[in-house]
Amino acid sequence: MGISVKSGGAKPERRKSAEVMNLEEVAAFLGVATSTIKRLIDEEGFPCRKIGERYLFGLRAVVGWVNFDAPPR
Repeated sequence: MGISVKSGGAKPERRKSAEVMNLEEVAAFLGVATSTIKRLIDEEGFPCRKIGERYLFGLRAVVGWVNFDAPPR
């Protein structure tokens, strides 16, 4: 999810990006439960960034990890 800023001091507008997914989106993309993704993060080095309480996932990193292209942690 990206953020674009409008001129004039308006609040940032959220927009969806196919390049970045949240926990629910990546679980749906892979066809598994969100708890499975959290376990993969903890035990297998599944690629993500945690910002506050939110997990964010780059599409290329997820696909690379599934294809065994991503380096192990």
